[in-house]
Amino acid sequence: MTASMDSLPQELLTQILGWVKADSATNSVLLPCLTVCKRWHKMVLLSLYRHVVLTNDNLELFVTTFNVREDIYIRSLTLQLTPIILPRYDSESITTALTHLGRSFLRLNSILERLDNLQSFALCVSDQIDKFHLSLPLGCIGELLEALPRSCVNLELDTCNYELDCPIIRYDGETHFCEHLRRVLPRMHHVRLHLSSVCHALLGTLPESTAYEPDLFSPIETPHLRSFLINCPWDQITVSFCRVPNPIMDFSLIRLPPSRWDIFTSALEKFAAVPNSCSPSTMLRIIAITPDDHIDKTIHSTLSVCDILSRTTYAYPLLRITAKRSDWSMRIGNGKGFISSLWDLETFAEGDVWKTLQNGARIPFDMAEREVIKESSLIEESRWRAVNPVVFCKVWRNEECAGTTVLDAEIRKNPATYTDLKKRIVESTPPGCYRPDRFLGSILVREGEEPSF
Repeated sequence: MTASMDSLPQELLTQILGWVKADSATNSVLLPCLTVCKRWHKMVLLSLYRHVVLTNDNLELFVTTFNVREDIYIRSLTLQLTPIILPRYDSESITTALTHLGRSFLRLNSILERLDNLQSFALCVSDQIDKFHLSLPLGCIGELLEALPRSCVNLELDTCNYELDCPIIRYDGETHFCEHLRRVLPRMHHVRLHLSSVCHALLGTLPESTAYEPDLFSPIETPHLRSFLINCPWDQITVSFCRVPNPIMDFSLIRLPPSRWDIFTSALEKFAAVPNSCSPSTMLRIIAITPDDHIDKTIHSTLSVCDILSRTTYAYPLLRITAKRSDWSMRIGNGKGFISSLWDLETFAEGDVWKTLQNGARIPFDMAEREVIKESSLIEESRWRAVNPVVFCKVWRNEECAGTTVLDAEIRKNPATYTDLKKRIVESTPPGCYRPDRFLGSILVREGEEPSF
């Protein structure tokens, strides 16, 4: 018996079209399939529009030419932007650029409001840029949040710290940006935030004009929340957190002492402890990278993943192998490690909850089961070293000298100290070795041998 294409199950046809789309740099390869028959026309539209990715290059074209009849096919929308680079940074150029961006976002907002089948929204700003750039106004992000339809239950905001409050584009006078986020959290299933500032207002409320006190803090309820990942910025001295905008000042970001980290983690613990705030099975994690020590070279940069519900921190040491963005090493335990970009290493450490599809779309794992996932760039450290035998770093040299691992991941389970970011991973000094000077690269030397610098 001969089978026809009409007998092909819809799921298989959708999967095949997805593979065809994934193998092409553009969507043009699918366009001829639109004219095969009515069934194929519908399936191709679903493949074309199911996971929409907008960039600096196609955002304006999308908002001006989008056919509202196709809005029923969109399940996720990813806004993949690069920071805006201007030839000059005078007030006129900045105002023109921000106004143009604001107009494009305003048109996008009117489209978002109509996407009744939208399940996931992601805004990601690329960090693959070294030039001075114009940051993304918080006002634009706030308006996007307000425009999301009720069907959208997954949210990722990753600005790579390239956002700020801007007086040119205001989103709501005195409204604190974390309050915008707090309004959408109750319906969310998966949330990932990587912003330049966060605070306890994201998770709940306090009596008016009251400083943070755990007993006075009232967390919101998020009955559907399955994962909540908060990736926080960290520099040598301070963590960045929010403050409520001052009516005189136009900028609402400020650097505050590290004690603000304790306030935020305390709010997270209260959020996790109060019944109905979140499920006991929710993945509730806060992530931060602390830098290495400029003086004591045995103290290494550490990526800390604090799991709030289990009161456990997974600490991973980071090493910069070469000047390339893709050549960072992260030890994960038992002397094993991966080499990749910081982005991919953080994704792995976070639990790989959010997936990147072949076309660049960002969606949570439970939406990606039948999608074509972008291949991970993680390379095992041993394999990378075999391919690059001439590249060396101080830690690898010390381990060859000692004959054992001197730097590895740690699991910290002390409920009183698990969120202490000042505790970075320290390179060990095995028996039979010594360090002649911690300030000269922290080189290990075998006992009885003279150092050679």
